[in-house]
Amino acid sequence: MSVRHGMNDAGLAMSLTFGGRFVHGRGFAVPLVLCHLLETCRTADEAVHGLRTMSVAIPQNVTLADAHQSVTVHVGPDIPMTEAQDSCAAHPITSICPCRTSRNAPPDTGAVVRR
Repeated sequence: MSVRHGMNDAGLAMSLTFGGRFVHGRGFAVPLVLCHLLETCRTADEAVHGLRTMSVAIPQNVTLADAHQSVTVHVGPDIPMTEAQDSCAAHPITSICPCRTSRNAPPDTGAVVRR
């Protein structure tokens, strides 16, 4: 599969943002993980499964999208991978999202729901 700007030829797209905590641990840099996933995965489900099997060095939020779904996951060296509420996966941080108490509040990570 070819990879260009966070999307592969299967239509799987990924983006990442800083996870909001200054924790460092053993693991890979997330940009390398995303490159690997874009090279080996065709769907968001495959990429989520791949993320579950890899250790990352610093906290990051990763959004994965394909033609059928989008999901945002929170990863870090000291936490298990957690999926954000579905409504947050498709909204940028500056958008009003129902799971936020204010315009720029971080997403609530308590629910695991997919679109």
